[in-house]
Amino acid sequence: MAEKNEQPTPKKIRDERKKGNVFKNEGGPLLLLITLAMEFIFIMMERGIDRLQQLFTVALSFMTLPFITAAKRLTQLLVVELSIFLAPVLGVAIAARLLGNWLQFGFLIAPESAMPKFERLNPLQKIQQMFSTRELSELVSSLLKFLTIVYASYSAVYPHINEILFLAASPLMRLPQVLRNLVSDIFHHMLILLAVWTALDFGLQKYLFIKTQRMSIEEVRRENKDTEGDPHIKSYRRSLMMSPPPMPVDVPQPGEMLKLADVVLNDAASRAVLLRYEQQNVALPHILFKQQGKDAVSGLLDSARALNIPVIDAPQLVHLLMQYESGHAIPRQAIAHTAYIYNQLQQMKKREPETA
Repeated sequence: MAEKNEQPTPKKIRDERKKGNVFKNEGGPLLLLITLAMEFIFIMMERGIDRLQQLFTVALSFMTLPFITAAKRLTQLLVVELSIFLAPVLGVAIAARLLGNWLQFGFLIAPESAMPKFERLNPLQKIQQMFSTRELSELVSSLLKFLTIVYASYSAVYPHINEILFLAASPLMRLPQVLRNLVSDIFHHMLILLAVWTALDFGLQKYLFIKTQRMSIEEVRRENKDTEGDPHIKSYRRSLMMSPPPMPVDVPQPGEMLKLADVVLNDAASRAVLLRYEQQNVALPHILFKQQGKDAVSGLLDSARALNIPVIDAPQLVHLLMQYESGHAIPRQAIAHTAYIYNQLQQMKKREPETA
């Protein structure tokens, strides 16, 4: 089996995209999702703490009600407040997820990727995938991210350790502010380190994806042949394009053509055709020259008679031959008529010595 060392062609990437096989790094969209969601939570946190304090006040007012009634009302209020708080966060998270995927591979609908594939049920293939380079790299990346989160949490909490220890003796109203600052520091420390690891992981996963899409030299040649044609024909066309333009050719004059002609055919419509038959070189006579116009044809016929070139009236044959270019062999339909004319010319040449 040929080694796959060639970079994937644009057609290969397009075909894989139709199958849903595109490069997708989970770390980037996930980091974007967490960042936007957490920042939105920080923005909403102050309002959320105010609403939580109001819930405590309302809960105290339910103390005079029966327990079942108070529990139902309190549960309803909690569900409403949590929905108001979490709905925008979920909306931002979904938008961030969609945006992250769109930035990586754009808008994509690939029905083929949703089709069931029985090879996915193959346990040997699953085991092979578990120990593949991509899976091992993702495992190492996850471990590094976990260590990053631990280090970020420690580096953010350690400067506030004394404040946390004395938090039990502080006023209750100070607790939300301290927790907010602590969570914010942990998150932003973690965000910086995770952004670095995500960028490195993105480059590694991109390299591994391109590596899986590599092609052998035979696959590249076959694809080029299918899309652009045979390489030999392409080379010939390219050589024609690169060759210098042909030198201008002088238009042949009727007098010069007459000296080479065997016979001149004419009709009543002021058209004439000169024929020549080189029996040693070609199988059929060919059209040497064509002339139209009453005056031009009249002068051509006079010149032909002066040179003792036979002039024969053949309207039907002239009409047929005028449809072909000069230098073209006579068509199949004209072979019988032309053979008859050349037979007459041979007989005329045989009678000339007797007449003389």
